[in-house]
Amino acid sequence: MKKFSAIVKREYLQRVRSKMFVFMTILGPVMLVAFAVLPGLLFSIKAGGKTRLAIVDLTEQRQLAQRIREAPAHQEPESGDEVSVANSLNANRQDRLEQLFDQRKR
Repeated sequence: MKKFSAIVKREYLQRVRSKMFVFMTILGPVMLVAFAVLPGLLFSIKAGGKTRLAIVDLTEQRQLAQRIREAPAHQEPESGDEVSVANSLNANRQDRLEQLFDQRKR
């Protein structure tokens, strides 16, 4: 049994004294914290602002850029029905949220 414990002790010390053991002892907890914190930070970034696009047009006489300039930038709905439906859906959603907050206050 003395020989076995001597072998175990030697192997353990050999592993602990290695540079990789020290490196992973420090890097392991750092990586765990990074994997826990980074997704939260990424989800907290607000997106959806204005986007700026650059078009590199290598066609003859800039045909692509000209067609994009001539296209309407914002198309209005043809009838007012679509707008009124969207407004009513938003209003219903707002009413439901207000009711929910009123119920929680009670």
